[in-house]
Amino acid sequence: VGFWDCLFEGKLNEFYSYTVLNLRGAEQGVVEGSWLTFFPWILWNFPVYLTHTSPANMQVDSMTCVLWAKLFLLLCVFGIAFYAYKIVLFVSKGDQKSAFIAAILASGGGELLNCVAYVGQDEIVYLLCLMIAIYCVLKGKRRVFLFWGMVAVTICPIMLLPFIAIVLYFEKNILKDIFYVGVAGVPSVLFEVVYRNDEMYQAVKDTNTIGVLNQMMNGELLSTTFGA
Repeated sequence: VGFWDCLFEGKLNEFYSYTVLNLRGAEQGVVEGSWLTFFPWILWNFPVYLTHTSPANMQVDSMTCVLWAKLFLLLCVFGIAFYAYKIVLFVSKGDQKSAFIAAILASGGGELLNCVAYVGQDEIVYLLCLMIAIYCVLKGKRRVFLFWGMVAVTICPIMLLPFIAIVLYFEKNILKDIFYVGVAGVPSVLFEVVYRNDEMYQAVKDTNTIGVLNQMMNGELLSTTFGA
């Protein structure tokens, strides 16, 4: 919601400084990382912005706001179940029973339930985008596949790894491989260029970008008495 505050006040370049003030009373006011990583949340919460415009109801920490946010995650569960069904139905050449079982198993995954019912993380969002991308490439819709792959990578840079794996599996032309991977990284690169002089962003971005990638790839540095 703070994104919309800054956008309509013409102060989007001050977004990270604005979040530190936490005028909206969010549980976690300070933003860590690129706002592109949670842009789906920004779009989904536009109605919250519209209904919380006066000083008397600026706070967005009510249960109504929480339930509205979680509704987005719940819809993502249905989306993942739907595309699990579609993918298995396609690769099994019409086996509806297997497709239905796949939908149930996919929607009941611990990671997804954890996102919706407990911490409200965003794994479910970029996993859905990746599944849409997989379905599109199976159907031969390469441009749509590239779009959703780009969305998944932009929301979570770690998704670049499975995206590259999918590209290499379906495309054997090295120049096209480079093109696909390059396009997927364009939004993230442009964001870094635009916010390269934003000291606040540079100070907090490590947590959800390079820091996460290092942890996932066992490259995180640990301080010891002998050095890092």
